[in-house]
Amino acid sequence: MIATGQSSASEVKAGEYLELVELQGVHSGADVVSGDFSFGASGFLCRDGKRVQPVRGITVAGNFYKMLKEIDAVGDTQLVNDSRSFFAPDVRFARLSIGGK
Repeated sequence: MIATGQSSASEVKAGEYLELVELQGVHSGADVVSGDFSFGASGFLCRDGKRVQPVRGITVAGNFYKMLKEIDAVGDTQLVNDSRSFFAPDVRFARLSIGGK
């Protein structure tokens, strides 16, 4: 569970951003000591809260510990996944390396 923050949905979803909905290789693509990771991903290119186009076959890479310091916004509404096993608000990160078409 991730606690809610102070940002409204419109603040978290302002402008252009990539909404990640699936990560592949989570267990093998991360170094728990250094925090470095590289995962296959898919999701949607979004603008102001609206999905513009699907995105597949991309790679998301970065450092988990650095990423935690670059959180732009944390939503004020708690969301739950379909299996009701993960609870978290929307979280927007400032920088993340994305590769692919």
